[in-house]
Amino acid sequence: MRLKNLTIGYTLPQSILQHLKPLTKLRIYFTGNDLWETSKIRDGWDPEQSRNAYSDSDSNAIYRYPFCRSYTVGLDVTF
Repeated sequence: MRLKNLTIGYTLPQSILQHLKPLTKLRIYFTGNDLWETSKIRDGWDPEQSRNAYSDSDSNAIYRYPFCRSYTVGLDVTF
């Protein structure tokens, strides 16, 4: 099982924004990618990729990537 993407946001109500005259909309949000996973694979590599690394015949580079998480916090502001 895996939680790949999650976005949580909150838009401030107009009753609060009327005190902040120049703003017409203010939204705060959090987005996360690859936040949680459970599997029998414990080597730190992405479980959706093949367990066998493959290479490019031209450069002999190995294309296998580790499991990584990313987080984003932001504001969406409208004046």
